[in-house]
Amino acid sequence: MNSTPISDGLHDSPVSVVTSLSDITALKFEEVRLRDELKSLQTTQAQIEARRRGLELANQELRDAADTDSATGLKNRRCFLERLYSEVALASRMQIPLSVAFIEIDQFNSIKERLNEGTVNIMLRNVGKVTGDVGRISDFVARYGEDKIAIILPHTMLHDAVQFAYRAVKAVQIMEAGIALNAYAGIAEYKHGAFTNEFIEQVEEALFRAKALGVGTCHSDPI
Repeated sequence: MNSTPISDGLHDSPVSVVTSLSDITALKFEEVRLRDELKSLQTTQAQIEARRRGLELANQELRDAADTDSATGLKNRRCFLERLYSEVALASRMQIPLSVAFIEIDQFNSIKERLNEGTVNIMLRNVGKVTGDVGRISDFVARYGEDKIAIILPHTMLHDAVQFAYRAVKAVQIMEAGIALNAYAGIAEYKHGAFTNEFIEQVEEALFRAKALGVGTCHSDPI
């Protein structure tokens, strides 16, 4: 409804009013329809967003599963190698230090014969945990082999890596299911320009020499 006052110019108050009526029923119905459509679109958008988040979570879980050793929950060998290739590329490009340590549990086969598989896996997971606890957040811990834990030490020179290895080996000397654990460590610092496989071979050679020297030994070799 629209109303317009009419004045005759002689009086202060209007002498009449002109009123017009418009039927807005269709307009109101259209407003309701558009409001319902908007609400439906918002609901659909929320559902799509929820599905997107669900897919991202599922993909992350798949990536985590692919990177994880199912027995111990530690990062696996494949994930370790991918990370090492990346760290080597960064160290080579930026000319920054990089070291790697391998820690091997002594008499592992004998321990396996005395413990069930579940207890062995818990033991290995604990070894990985205590090894990581003596390092830094930036260090990368993974299960490299059946009885080996590998640690990538970014921005770390050989001397500091050796100190870390001694702390890690000492931390591994814990009691697990009534068995005293001992370990060895091999450490190497990356030489800029070397291939990643050469770097790994050097760490393995250092570990071999540590085992020859006796339990609790840490041996280091620069490339």
